[in-house]
Amino acid sequence: MHGFEPPVCDLTALYRDLHQPIYGFALRRLGDPDAARDLLQDVFLRAHQHLPSLRNTAQASAWIWSIAHHALADRARRQRPTLELDPEWPQPVPTDADLARSRLLESVPQCIDCLPPLYRDALRLTVLDGLDQNELAARLGLSRSGARSRVQRARALLARLYRTQCGDEIAACGIELLTWSER
Repeated sequence: MHGFEPPVCDLTALYRDLHQPIYGFALRRLGDPDAARDLLQDVFLRAHQHLPSLRNTAQASAWIWSIAHHALADRARRQRPTLELDPEWPQPVPTDADLARSRLLESVPQCIDCLPPLYRDALRLTVLDGLDQNELAARLGLSRSGARSRVQRARALLARLYRTQCGDEIAACGIELLTWSER
């Protein structure tokens, strides 16, 4: 006795039965015969590539139509109109608050270096290197809650440092130091 063989879907028969209706669907949506033919080709190429994932051959027609709808949506996403800016338009002039915010943000790495090593490493790994809390926990040999607490304490120390050193600038540019993402 041989193992179970799933029923085979006849893609040629599906093409024969569905290529005209799908082409008509694409033509109505796209308004361009060449684009409709391209979409039809893309639909049956995707169907061929993903044929092993079709579990119920009785639903093959619905499956092909689903591929057609997704292909049309993908095409629309790729062809969203973009607006090109006129290079002669004047560039916005940064305000004093923008400049203060920029200076403060540029100073973050140096201020992180002023923290005690325990907190400096946790903050550098999350804020500057982009590790999430789980990765930080694994790297430092901590639990996830331990890593989160360490980062929160480091942020609080950094905020305190900024408030004592740069309080007026922080107020001027509206930076909230404790709102960095937790990831």
